[in-house]
Amino acid sequence: MTIADVRFGPYVLGPLLGRGGMGEVHRATDTSQDDRVVALKRLAPHLSADTGYRERFRRECEAAARLDDPHIVPIHRYGEIDGRLFLDMQLVDGRDLAAELAHTGPMFPARAVGIVAQVAAALDAAHAAGLVHRDVKPSNVLLTAPVPGRPDFAQLADFGIAAGPAAGGGADGTVEYLAPERLVGNPTDNRVDVYALACVLYELLTGLRAFPGSDFAAQVHGHLYLPPPRPTDTFGAIPPGLDAVVARGMAKDPAQRYQWAGALADDAIAALGPGLAGPAAPQRSTTSRRRLLLGAAGAVALAGGAALAVTLTRSGGQPAGPSPLVSGPPPEPVIEERALAVRSVSPFPFQATRVGGRPALLVDDLDNRTRLYDPVADRDLAWMPDNTVQISTADVVTIDGRDLVVTARASEIVLVDVQTSGIAPVGKHESMYGFAAAGSVLATAGITDGLVRRWDLRSRSLLGEQPVPVTGSGVSVSLSSVELDGRSCLVVQVTGPNLTYVWDMQTGEHVLEAKAIGSIAVLDGAPVLVSLGEQLVVVDLRTGAVVRRHDVGSRLLQEFALGVLNGRPVIATEGEDQDKIILLDVDTGQRFGAPMTGHEAELTHVDFVDLEGRPILVSAARDNAIRVWDVAVRAAS
Repeated sequence: MTIADVRFGPYVLGPLLGRGGMGEVHRATDTSQDDRVVALKRLAPHLSADTGYRERFRRECEAAARLDDPHIVPIHRYGEIDGRLFLDMQLVDGRDLAAELAHTGPMFPARAVGIVAQVAAALDAAHAAGLVHRDVKPSNVLLTAPVPGRPDFAQLADFGIAAGPAAGGGADGTVEYLAPERLVGNPTDNRVDVYALACVLYELLTGLRAFPGSDFAAQVHGHLYLPPPRPTDTFGAIPPGLDAVVARGMAKDPAQRYQWAGALADDAIAALGPGLAGPAAPQRSTTSRRRLLLGAAGAVALAGGAALAVTLTRSGGQPAGPSPLVSGPPPEPVIEERALAVRSVSPFPFQATRVGGRPALLVDDLDNRTRLYDPVADRDLAWMPDNTVQISTADVVTIDGRDLVVTARASEIVLVDVQTSGIAPVGKHESMYGFAAAGSVLATAGITDGLVRRWDLRSRSLLGEQPVPVTGSGVSVSLSSVELDGRSCLVVQVTGPNLTYVWDMQTGEHVLEAKAIGSIAVLDGAPVLVSLGEQLVVVDLRTGAVVRRHDVGSRLLQEFALGVLNGRPVIATEGEDQDKIILLDVDTGQRFGAPMTGHEAELTHVDFVDLEGRPILVSAARDNAIRVWDVAVRAAS
């Protein structure tokens, strides 16, 4: 019998969505409600056998079902079937915050605060109704499936197994988020949820649990005796005011803590400052700014940071009509356009990447040392051991919560721990000339053997190898990665015959191919290749058909950068004056905005990084300078 055949009262159980100490959650079909698809939580048998818990469960579910805050997952039905307690909830199309954090690493402060503000709204609604959640943690926060250009929408789940305010102490729940009064058996109230929310905020900002140690005793010691952690002690540009928010939210004494979750959210939003908290004007109150962060339109959505995540949606495959890239007044700058303190003479001066969910650069500086650098805060994050990192074949990956630089020099592939500089070998591939990383998988290509090898960076072992479909003199291969239809894919591009192959990154399975090469984007919901010479050409990667072709006139740098502005793909490239950067709309082929001037010599490299959904351009030139530009501001000028 398969799980699809299992019936539970009127429900037909589908795939298992999650399992924990309290029970398991299935996607299920409610045959008594016109086959409505729901999330069905079946509580653990030992809880169903507890008479006192069954009574509390029914009482709390009844109260929770009356809550109508949009950031609380609605409860359809609850009760007991065949002696087992269950909870029927709305199915949220997306994933929980723990899974999102594992996928992205630490979040930008504005995104983290935006999510916490929504959870705070849910908690305040529940607390006003006399409910205490008692298990606020990332896995109980659900994020709807992301929509490009829109902010996150968060909903708090599992209110049906919460405890009422009159409940005594006790350490039921998840120890990483337990307030001290719960651990020592003191009376509890809604402020235990405030404490847990502060723990969640810290974790979203840093990617770390509030206190070190994975065992129960270490966590208890931290909650009872260690001071609240400071987010700014980790790397990255975290607004210092968030230290005070976390400290007050995690105060050992409930009387010193925020008394309501919304107060924590208001202070967190204020700590961001007007440049990061979204569109709120400086004169608005923090409460008004929180409403903006909670609303359907806001500025805390995290757009894809890599050039491979560019999207443009249309209907019917036809142009949607002229819609300006920029409308309304010029946006406020989010960075100061400037030459960075770091300089480089390398022919490949920097590699754009991300560390802890934030923009970062790997740079060979003037002393021939490799540094990991924050281009927004204009400060170093880490230094790499001498003669270890090859910038052109390097990237940052996050594995089991640790940021690691994966790099290949000559034939050796190694991992370098960002925090400790410890080095771990992965393997060898002679004469490497292609390199791409996605998640915990690395792909390398060799000149002499004509092979693409895929490595599991977590186990530091070879996953498999495959020959490049076309080899021979005059042929070179470049590698990149892209997410296609939910799959992490490897893009193998062969110059000479100009062929692109797409393989599954994990298995090596052939996905699609096209007779074209270029940079990857998504147009009309389909993967495309964008190339730039005397013409700007867009090729459907699945069919090989040209879907856009624009004459762009004079000579343009073929090594361009592809980014996204207001949901539309844009190109930054060298113009006729080789020390200036121009912007092109991929859809129309038209130039827009003012040229970016400041370099004193010919450009050598450009790339985009993402800051809170805003495209930031990084450029390097033969004047040894590396500069940053706010493209949204330039586009409006």
